[in-house]
Amino acid sequence: MDTTFTTRLKDAKAAGVKVGAYFFSQAVTVAEAIEEANFCLTIIGKERLDFPLVIDTELSGAPKGVVGRADNVPRQV
Repeated sequence: MDTTFTTRLKDAKAAGVKVGAYFFSQAVTVAEAIEEANFCLTIIGKERLDFPLVIDTELSGAPKGVVGRADNVPRQV
């Protein structure tokens, strides 16, 4: 959890800036992905977003020889 998310979201909206939300997923199971999505929805709460919530599912970008937690998850479930 970004501890400044709620404050930044409210401040941006108060300044007239359109907002969205982003979450970098490292889920390794469908159940865990659902948990992460529910976590995002809980954090956003009743705040209205102008842009969508984006859940990013990509390779971690870890340095060579280091494997990110979800880097070996297959593309198809």
